[in-house]
Amino acid sequence: DCDNFQLQEICLGLCSETCKWANISWMRGTHCSLRVPPVEEEDQTMLIVLASVGGAIFLAICLVGCRTFMQIRRKAKEEAEVRRMSRMMN
Repeated sequence: DCDNFQLQEICLGLCSETCKWANISWMRGTHCSLRVPPVEEEDQTMLIVLASVGGAIFLAICLVGCRTFMQIRRKAKEEAEVRRMSRMMN
């Protein structure tokens, strides 16, 4: 008699058609839930979105920083050239 099995594994193995764990609608009484519940996966969507947005912002900051540094360096070279030319004229 399959109704008297107390272990989920034995019931599913020997009486898979009539086992109370085989169909959720049949699970009643002391055997209402699975003995080994399925592992719930954590939703990582928000973490992935935040990491992507953070990476894009970091990349934009790096690009702006590099462009600013290049402009400052170019101006410094031009000023140095002007100073050098003025020294040669004197």
